[in-house]
Amino acid sequence: MKVRADKGTMTYQVKSWYGAAVPNVVSHPAVRSLAEKWFQITTERDPTLADFWHNADEAFVDNTILLLKGESDYTYLHHGRSLQQKIGFSMQGLRLVELRTKVRSTLMAIYDRATADFVLCYFQSFADFQQDVVLWGRLAIPVRLSTDDPRVAIVLYCHPIEDKASIYKALFERSSSGIVIAAPVKSGAGEIVDAWIIAQNEQAGHL
Repeated sequence: MKVRADKGTMTYQVKSWYGAAVPNVVSHPAVRSLAEKWFQITTERDPTLADFWHNADEAFVDNTILLLKGESDYTYLHHGRSLQQKIGFSMQGLRLVELRTKVRSTLMAIYDRATADFVLCYFQSFADFQQDVVLWGRLAIPVRLSTDDPRVAIVLYCHPIEDKASIYKALFERSSSGIVIAAPVKSGAGEIVDAWIIAQNEQAGHL
């Protein structure tokens, strides 16, 4: 199988890469390992769900979404526990069209291309929902349901790229302004009479 390198879509919310371009843009070790495994299997046959799901470890399952392709939509058969905790709800059992996301049409286009062309896709997207993770990376792995069932599913492995904690930490440490984080000390009457300095950045240390 000849694997074509192709950068896909780029919008203000989503960037995507297909085929041989994927290993050139990913640094996350689990994503690289999964991509390499998919490419290796395709040298002999189409990868199946069992190649990635059978005896999968807990960390993989907790950070993975399983999508079944229908005639015109995708159904969430599995939504990893860790992902549910990060976004605050479960997508399991729902269809893509039922989700209130601003990038539904872009996701549909990515999934349609991954399944129609049976090509690996890696994409990055900003979070839609109120959650700690701001930017996600996702590897869309197209697989056959089995060696004798040609229907296609997508194993979607997700990893956070940037979260609010890392952004706030970077702002605190790299700011050119002095920042001090303090906890109030209150009197018996509930009035603030002093404060404990919990942390300060380098610029504040010069003051």
